[in-house]
Amino acid sequence: MSSNEGGKGFIWYHDYMNKTAKLSDQELGRLVRALTVFSETGEEQELAGRESIAYDFISEDIRRAKAAYQDKCEKNARAGANGASARWKKGEDSGIAKMANDSERCRTLKTDSENGINKEQEQIYNSLPPYCPPLTGEKGEKVPGKSGIQAELDSSGLSDRMKGKVSEWLSYKGKGAYKPAGVKALISRVEKFSREYGEDSVIEVIDDSMANGYKGIVFDRCEKVSKKNALSAKTPPEGEKSFDAEDFFDRALRRSYAVMEKAAKEWSGDG
Repeated sequence: MSSNEGGKGFIWYHDYMNKTAKLSDQELGRLVRALTVFSETGEEQELAGRESIAYDFISEDIRRAKAAYQDKCEKNARAGANGASARWKKGEDSGIAKMANDSERCRTLKTDSENGINKEQEQIYNSLPPYCPPLTGEKGEKVPGKSGIQAELDSSGLSDRMKGKVSEWLSYKGKGAYKPAGVKALISRVEKFSREYGEDSVIEVIDDSMANGYKGIVFDRCEKVSKKNALSAKTPPEGEKSFDAEDFFDRALRRSYAVMEKAAKEWSGDG
């Protein structure tokens, strides 16, 4: 199994090292980071290098392991329910059923036509609010609504501009695409790459990811985009000439030759 019980991580088997031996340290690092995010959030990651081949078969191992663990949990739940049912049935003769019936009679406050209604108990019962079970996901996790996601964004250190872009990305992914841990991980990565490469670079990468229909944000492109933006900032506006050192010295050398040639002619009497 490639994912440990409880969904807290995944197992890196020894034979993975043989299968990824030809990857560089950078490629291997990108692979491990992408697999960690996939294992935690279930969100597919986009890799463009050679590591994408290893990502495909390892992520499939993780997916199968999680499915097997979920199936195991469901079987244990069914076994527990069957056992409880058997114990309940066995306890009918020992008075458990009688206790349950008495409790039900107290809860429903049946009217006794001979003795009259217990007004005090009826008032207490009617004052109780209706029971509403909490909204939970498949594994008992609270489902993050819009207010929960907004709360995560508000408590983050992102600027209003970046919060708007993250909200745009979440809308692009659709409702239910991120679990609570996934939203926190996304905000954390946006904060990290914004500090390292600037908000403009991260926003451009998010826009490109949406424009190309990617399932995830290709954060690895932030460094390249940041360098491109820095180079563009040094380029002079259209209509203005940039300083060309080679051209400057070439023209200076030509002027020097012209002056020396004129002086030589005057000295020889030719001029």
